[in-house]
Amino acid sequence: MESTVGAVWGVVPARNEEELIGACLDSLRRAMDRVSVPVAVTVVLDDCTDATAARIPSWVRAVVVRHRSAGAARRAGFRDAPAGSGVWYATTDADSLVPPTWFEGIQASAEAGHDVRAGTVVVADRLDRDADVISRHDAAYRQGADHRHIHGANLALSADSYHAIGGFRALPEHEDVDLIARCLAGGRSVDWSATTPVATSARRDNRVSAGFGGHLTRLEEEFTS
Repeated sequence: MESTVGAVWGVVPARNEEELIGACLDSLRRAMDRVSVPVAVTVVLDDCTDATAARIPSWVRAVVVRHRSAGAARRAGFRDAPAGSGVWYATTDADSLVPPTWFEGIQASAEAGHDVRAGTVVVADRLDRDADVISRHDAAYRQGADHRHIHGANLALSADSYHAIGGFRALPEHEDVDLIARCLAGGRSVDWSATTPVATSARRDNRVSAGFGGHLTRLEEEFTS
């Protein structure tokens, strides 16, 4: 049975992201301009001590918390989100760039009858990473429809599904994996889509050790040991 998206509520957790948040929000704005449904974006400023707050434009809602937890920050961002049929929740990361078709992809997942959209990522910049480490990652990473990767930087689900499984838990990391596991356990249909990959940074100063940057660091350590 087909369903449609009537509105999207997007959440971006950020902790000391003054250098990257502007580009992230610009990418979301471009994606928003391609869809006719209303889209609201919330940035959750999680214990920021830099100028991240000053980089938030007027069209973005800001929420201030002091959790130092990706799961708790995402949960705070969705706390006041509207619910009901046709509403979808989407989340990405402050060091990431969504493609222009990102919200269109969410609409496609809903119209195909899915409850959840789990997307892929690509490396946006190599920075000072060894090219062999990036190549090793790329070779092992599946970009097809059977990918089964889970990234908080590229995740969306219906509001009904989110509330039915209890939303994000206040976990310091792996909150995205935990959310998808509960969606699957609850019988929710997941669209493992690779059509709208989000570009994310290979930086070393990642905010959580289990994040994408931490994954690349572990690959690097294995490669050089």
